[in-house]
Amino acid sequence: QEISPSSDKFCLYTLHTQPESSVDVQASFFSDQFALVKLMARSLPARHILYVKVHPTDVDGKARSFYDAIKRIPNVRLVDFSIDTRMLVIRSELVFALTGTVAYEAGLLGKPVIVFAKNYFNSLPTIRYCESPALLPGLIDQMISQKIDNKNSLNAEIEKVMARLRACCFAGEVSRTYGASNEGLRGSDLEQLQIAYGSIFSFLQNQNAGRIGISE
Repeated sequence: QEISPSSDKFCLYTLHTQPESSVDVQASFFSDQFALVKLMARSLPARHILYVKVHPTDVDGKARSFYDAIKRIPNVRLVDFSIDTRMLVIRSELVFALTGTVAYEAGLLGKPVIVFAKNYFNSLPTIRYCESPALLPGLIDQMISQKIDNKNSLNAEIEKVMARLRACCFAGEVSRTYGASNEGLRGSDLEQLQIAYGSIFSFLQNQNAGRIGISE
């Protein structure tokens, strides 16, 4: 059975919905989540437990046998999807993620985070990218043992990263077709998309020109 968190010293991994392009493509080398959970559990210090939280929108997306297998992994506790994720992040010693929003939010909170994909938010000061399974144990030890000496300085670094990200963004809405709405793209949406894709094309074109030694 899924359990609620206790007073354990724990690290947190929230299961991702799958199939999902950001998992199966962007984090393809770690996309086998069962194997990843085993890797994380084996890499943790002896006194730490790995909490694995069930994804609230994907409870029935995986077979019961998958969750049973997760629970049989030593040093792993399966956490019910109804448990508040923010509370788990705040109480955890370390957060693991592939590409999930939970890693982004944890980084904004100044929590230690290890990710297994090259995300746009990896430049946040407490987030580290693990590119190889062999590097994980050492990276975990480093992240758990590090101490934040100056919270104000950390927040200032987070603000700088967010300012750089904001400068790379374009105005728009994530989606107006979510839920009951069936509204399509407006003319203003198409204009913004044209600006965004034009900027991306120019950036890639300039990168390619620089690579082959062509100057404007």
